[in-house]
Amino acid sequence: MDRASSVPAHLQVRQRLLKFLHVSELESGEPIPSEVDIADTLGVSRMTANKAILGLVAEGRLLREKGRGTFLAEQADDTVRRCLILVKQAASYGLQEDHYYGTLYWRVLEFFRNLNIRVDLGEMDPETIEALPSSPDSVVIALNPDRPAAQRLASATAAGAPVVILGSSWEKGSLDAVDSDNRLGAALAVNHLVDLGHTRIAFVGALIEDSNTVDRLKGFQFAMKARGLTVPESRVVIGTESGYLDPAALQEVSGLLTGAEAPTAILAAGSELAMNVLSLASRMGIAVPESLSLVAYDDPGFLSLTHPAMTTVRQPLEEMAALACTMVMARASERRGPVRKETLEPALVLRESTGRWAPHSLMAASHPAGSV
Repeated sequence: MDRASSVPAHLQVRQRLLKFLHVSELESGEPIPSEVDIADTLGVSRMTANKAILGLVAEGRLLREKGRGTFLAEQADDTVRRCLILVKQAASYGLQEDHYYGTLYWRVLEFFRNLNIRVDLGEMDPETIEALPSSPDSVVIALNPDRPAAQRLASATAAGAPVVILGSSWEKGSLDAVDSDNRLGAALAVNHLVDLGHTRIAFVGALIEDSNTVDRLKGFQFAMKARGLTVPESRVVIGTESGYLDPAALQEVSGLLTGAEAPTAILAAGSELAMNVLSLASRMGIAVPESLSLVAYDDPGFLSLTHPAMTTVRQPLEEMAALACTMVMARASERRGPVRKETLEPALVLRESTGRWAPHSLMAASHPAGSV
């Protein structure tokens, strides 16, 4: 047992029991070690051992008779032995160093290594999805698939390996999914800016086929409407490159900032996007936050080191990854059951890149740092 692991103890016990049943010479109907023996051997409480045993009883792997003990049920072996992490081809380069994908990847890797389960990495292309293992001894976690990939995953795995989508939440998907509430995150940013007096707020994103961009834009538009503000099409700029603004989008933002109705604030739906806008504003002589407030999305360490330090929306990436791992292990056991879609709340982190808007002043008081 790994005491330092964030994997719940009962899941560690469950996996150890499954491996024991696989390598033991027990026949169907023979007793397994007692609850007390299991607890003592693994150094856990009887309550933890009991929870793991009852879970295997509920799955039909074990049979329990009051006053007699617990026995091995007749079943095919389907112990989870492998986790396949699927990523987009564009995200596979520099994956381990990327804040968003890297945080999700390392957390999933840690979870399954703590259970002594092999972890492989694959690209989320049609050929790989078509060739996914059909055995339930392999589980799949797909990192932020686009809509076509999510549809292919649902079709290819209908009768195969358990799959959980991590980091996107297509509304009509038929697969288990874990994501951050991107609409709420965008609304937190909008409400913060409006409370500071901003009414001309622009949205800058990338890759409209990405569910995170779709949800952040919807959250932005909904929050603006709820505050009685309109969003002209000219104040929504969506680039075509992943993570940063392509030259055409940069030119569009540049024109937006020099127009007659230039925005006084921008929500950049990504950390690199925010850096693009900050750099562009600096080259154009536009002071942040005195003349332009800027909110980023995600919170890699470098955003606290920018000048000014960046206000941003922080996603609970590690919690999302851990929940996805727990869900895919549960799906490996349950097989059937309703589709689960879990959405965790982001938080707004206040730093110095946003300030109160004073229409006739070159200088506006910046908002004090902190978190909410």
